[in-house]
Amino acid sequence: MVEDKVHFKVDVSKMYWCSKLSTERNRLISQFLKDGEVLCDMFCGVGPLAVKAAVKRLGLRVLANDLNPDGVEFLRANIALNKVDKRVKAFNMDARAFVKMLVNR
Repeated sequence: MVEDKVHFKVDVSKMYWCSKLSTERNRLISQFLKDGEVLCDMFCGVGPLAVKAAVKRLGLRVLANDLNPDGVEFLRANIALNKVDKRVKAFNMDARAFVKMLVNR
């Protein structure tokens, strides 16, 4: 799939995907995410927000998490596909554990 020139691999039999959320992702990226900030996407799925934000905002760092190992596998593929591996770090954790890990860093 391609959304605003950002490429995504996804198997819709294993993961949720909604192209209609593209407008909301664009709104978030343009209004809330500034270069130098860190985006923590606790339920990222295959990474439509996390990867797209890293592509569009070069100074942004992204911590992307999902509990579904299939989603994280696609997330990692999408990070590599879009060449944002230096700015996006993928996690496969329960969101509560993910937040605790971030707070205790």
